Amino acid sequence: MAVTIQNSFNDVVALQKPLVLTASSNNTSEPKFRYVMTIDVNGTEVIKVKQQANSNDYVHFDLYQILKDYLTSKNLDGGTPIHKILTTVDGDDTAIFVEINVYEEYATSATTDPTEYPSTGNATDSFLAINSNFQFTDGVTPTLAGVYEFNNDTTEIQWLTNMPTRLKTRAGEYQTAAILASDFRGAVSTSLRYSITFYEADGTQISTANITRLTIGMANFVATKSAVNAGVLYQFIPIGYQNLEDQSFNTSIRPSTQANLAYYTINIFDNSGDYITKTYRFDIAECSKYTPIQLAWVNALGAWDYYTFELAHTEKLNIQRETFRKPYGNWGAGASYTYSQYESGDTIYKIEADKQYTVNSDWLNDLDFEWLQELLMSKEVQFVNENGDFTPVIITDTDYEFKQDVNNKLNNLQLTFKLAHKIK
Repeated sequence: MAVTIQNSFNDVVALQKPLVLTASSNNTSEPKFRYVMTIDVNGTEVIKVKQQANSNDYVHFDLYQILKDYLTSKNLDGGTPIHKILTTVDGDDTAIFVEINVYEEYATSATTDPTEYPSTGNATDSFLAINSNFQFTDGVTPTLAGVYEFNNDTTEIQWLTNMPTRLKTRAGEYQTAAILASDFRGAVSTSLRYSITFYEADGTQISTANITRLTIGMANFVATKSAVNAGVLYQFIPIGYQNLEDQSFNTSIRPSTQANLAYYTINIFDNSGDYITKTYRFDIAECSKYTPIQLAWVNALGAWDYYTFELAHTEKLNIQRETFRKPYGNWGAGASYTYSQYESGDTIYKIEADKQYTVNSDWLNDLDFEWLQELLMSKEVQFVNENGDFTPVIITDTDYEFKQDVNNKLNNLQLTFKLAHKIK
């Protein structure tokens, strides 16, 4: 008599809503039978769930509701905002190590207390879960292998993003990206290279550099499930203009040292010729008569994406005041009643405001619109304030119109957000 987990999990699992575990048992006719599931996160038991069998003697557990609170986005590395890193850094709790034990509880009769059997006839599974935001669709499991995860072939792997492979950057802008350091489906050489090439506007190469994994601080890819390896499964890399300008591991790749620079490209590869990522191009944005507004958000794969709204924007304060009415004059003292001109009846005792921005993008195509949907659906959005700091904001738009490219006509996006902290 034993429990069987009916669905198998990959070594690296993208968290989706719901993430379902289905189990069965040939012991469901026992008195007071219930399925029991325990989950350990990074080696610590975090929950025990008991559930009766359904009408067909199976059980379904939604792991998403349990695991989602243990996965976090990467905001700081030490005291440095993740956006401003100058070397590769680990993802920490952006991924977690999950261990599952499903077993039985039942009694010997209808009048006795049930007993748990955690190590007899039980079934176990384990995986590394990443902080993704996929929606369950008709039993489809989110695809990582061959898209974001190395699959032991020559397929170009995406970084942990759905952004286009051509974007803009500019002096003063910080950006990072992340790759999935998974060796589970095929070994990736430790001789990884961070490859960057600089170009003039006509495509003439200015310079190129292939920087070793150790130089940029990148961890080895992992092939063993553990809490330690979950912490390095995300590798965040510096990719923005200002990240490259501020770094010191290779001063020859500072953008300001590249004469006639128009754009640069970055990809990651290993010397054995197996692992290679897509190549992402970053065009150096020209000066604009408008003040650009850069937003950063946690994307559908738990890493950070960035977009700068380059056209005109507006700012306004939505002010909230709370008042009370007080009597004025010297009611409590004096031989005659008097009052002063500065005294008021209605008095403000609390005032605060929401600062709101309305921003406008440059011209976008269909793929840009599809990608920017993740911005509106993200729970964590930040914008770069006038001091150059990333500060949390709330997107206030409640709908998103997909503007289709008709006869090569492009469209732009208008977006409204407010600071997450009130001005007081």
